[in-house]
Amino acid sequence: MIARTAWLSPAESTLDSMTRAARGARNDGIEHLELMLQSSELMPGGSPSFPRSIDIERLYVSLRTLSRYFRVVRRHELREFLERMRGRLRPTLAVA
Repeated sequence: MIARTAWLSPAESTLDSMTRAARGARNDGIEHLELMLQSSELMPGGSPSFPRSIDIERLYVSLRTLSRYFRVVRRHELREFLERMRGRLRPTLAVA
């Protein structure tokens, strides 16, 4: 079985494109969306994508908006996700 996944990256994508991806994932039955975010991106100047405080504030607004698309969010280790995809664990992440 091949897992159907989508990655979301605030540093590389607009809020509009990430919400479209989340909606599309929900509509297509994709169970796993991966949010790519480095801890350094959460402070001004920690990333070229977010150089100023206002950029960080916009990032948080984007994350809050994006979170509305999810019913259940659970962090998975890759091993857990692989086992779930093999049918050994119950689904724990659902797109609303």
